[in-house]
Amino acid sequence: MQQPLFTLIHKRRHHWLATVMLVCSMALSRAQEILPQTVGSWPGLQSFAISEDEQTLLLIIREGGNHKFVETRQTPNGWSTPTPIETLNQATGGSPTVGGLKLSYNGERLLFHAALPDSKGGTDLYLCEKQNGHWGSPINLGAPVNTAADEQYGCMSAGLNRLFFARGVASSTFKKPNDTPDCQTLMVAVRDTKNQWSTPTQLLDMINRGCAQSPSLAIDGQTLLFAAIDPDNDKTGFDIWFTKEIMEDVWYLPTVVTETTSKETDFAPQTAGKQLYFIRQVIKKKEAINTLMKVALPTAALPSPIRPIKGNITALPGHTPQEATLSVFNPTTLEALGTYHSNASTGTFELPLLSGRNYLVEVRQPGFSFASFTIDLRDTSANTAPRHIELFKQIELELSVFDNEIFRPLKADVTIADAALPSQTIAPQTRQEGRYAFTLPLGREYVVAAQCPGFESNSFRFNLTGDVVFEEFKRNMPLVPLKHPFEVFICDAQTRQPVPADLKIQNLSREESFRIPAAEVIDGRIQLHLRHNDRYEFTVQGVQGYSFFNRVVDLSRENIFNLTAELISLREEAAIRLNNILFGTNSSVLAAESFPELDRVIQLLRDNPGMKIEIAAHTDNVGNAAFNILLSDRRAQSVVSYLTDNGIAPDRLIAKGYGLSVPLVPNTSDANRAQNRRVEFKIIGLNH
Repeated sequence: MQQPLFTLIHKRRHHWLATVMLVCSMALSRAQEILPQTVGSWPGLQSFAISEDEQTLLLIIREGGNHKFVETRQTPNGWSTPTPIETLNQATGGSPTVGGLKLSYNGERLLFHAALPDSKGGTDLYLCEKQNGHWGSPINLGAPVNTAADEQYGCMSAGLNRLFFARGVASSTFKKPNDTPDCQTLMVAVRDTKNQWSTPTQLLDMINRGCAQSPSLAIDGQTLLFAAIDPDNDKTGFDIWFTKEIMEDVWYLPTVVTETTSKETDFAPQTAGKQLYFIRQVIKKKEAINTLMKVALPTAALPSPIRPIKGNITALPGHTPQEATLSVFNPTTLEALGTYHSNASTGTFELPLLSGRNYLVEVRQPGFSFASFTIDLRDTSANTAPRHIELFKQIELELSVFDNEIFRPLKADVTIADAALPSQTIAPQTRQEGRYAFTLPLGREYVVAAQCPGFESNSFRFNLTGDVVFEEFKRNMPLVPLKHPFEVFICDAQTRQPVPADLKIQNLSREESFRIPAAEVIDGRIQLHLRHNDRYEFTVQGVQGYSFFNRVVDLSRENIFNLTAELISLREEAAIRLNNILFGTNSSVLAAESFPELDRVIQLLRDNPGMKIEIAAHTDNVGNAAFNILLSDRRAQSVVSYLTDNGIAPDRLIAKGYGLSVPLVPNTSDANRAQNRRVEFKIIGLNH
């Protein structure tokens, strides 16, 4: 027989799209009549749910006054003996209001309706999930889905983002045959990104034509079947109808599935594969007898082609199966298309996606990392989805702590604390100078802090509560040195007049040096900012007509803020003390620390080739005077030997030891004796 032409319906009620989008004859000529077949014999059948692979049936069976959940599986010999589902039977207490079973595409979720103690008024919609292969307790979907009216026959899209169901009595004036189910209104609700259902709205008037019920959405999310009475032929009772959504809220005109039409009541349609399952009800002796039927779906009612994208999700460490949420989006508009879940026991997932489209998939699980990938199904042979996704629940954070001026690593005290529990700190896994490694669980925000003597502390927040993609992070923590002002005054030692000169500053506590050119010295004064607790060496040399100046200042011991660099003019009989000329106890062997100061003497002699000097060595009053004379003489000679070994002519040098005979200060303390142990040079000749 010739089928009616499909007509488009716009989402605004009472309005048809002006143009018929599809004009085609849906002639379903059949060489022979295709009639529904009985699926099985289950006395007292009230409701059913068929798995997508047609291998499992969940049934509601009336036994006496109780309605019980049972499960049966397909075997080579037919359907197995039904076994009770105890968790659901205990939860519902055999309530005669239980019905409207509908399995999710993967068989992991079950919707049904019932009037239970927590219902809002009449029958409400309930959802339960499988946990480790067993059904969990049903959960009331709550408001705004459930109301004081009856909500029945719920079904969700495969992506769990849309819910279709029937509510209340559609019309008390609608004429329908006696002894048929109540008329209801078909509704739809949408789940938002916060996992909340919108306020349900009625489907279009051309679908809700006065008496409909038991909606069922096929796996493609576009094909909707339901039971309804044709208002133009209300004597036929309930038949199975279908419609297809061609864009958001735009549906074809519903068409009856002629293969199911009969004088009996047909309702509760469900699709599995290419088959249509439904209940056929007859009234015998005022008792409703239900039989489960199936028939091949007509071509026009077949769901759109689906590509099942399969994979598995594991977690580190251990590569254990991991439950996670997979959210599917349109990659161009970012419209949410569905939400799926991997199996908690096996980690496997299946995404039933429409062929010919492109998808973006995001993988999330609280406390674990984030993953995303695209799936391009526009090419029928391609599949760009990964077969395996591995999540992790902790990351490695490597911190590099260094001086922000000279970029040298610092040995610092580094701590990480949970921002919500600052008293609980996490210790680094490894500690090297300037390098610190931490293992941090995801799902928290941390405060990272570093402290080091002589530096300002530094801290930052490290947020791991959002989407984390990478397993390793590296962060720099530069520390700013603490400084205080310091002034250097360069002047003539006799006149105290400023002398323009270059100043070289060497930080002996770390690898840092800098030079202040004479052009930047104003009136002999230089304003500096030096690091707390560091040792500095100040050197002025190369000033024509003057000796060099060298002094070490230890800011960790001396609380000073200025230094006067007194330059001694080069003239005969001028004596210049040498700093850091060191020998071992009772030894005349020069220590290596002496060489930089002696090198300055060498440079001075090279700059002034007409200058002759006497190297004078002095001791304190400890020990025999004669021995001290001999020791000081040997020490002076060691200095002369160093100078001659580095190219200074011997005739320009004289070595002389004075022992303890020329003290600078009284030998009354260790500090004074240290001042008296010295090496000086005196200019004994100067030819310009």
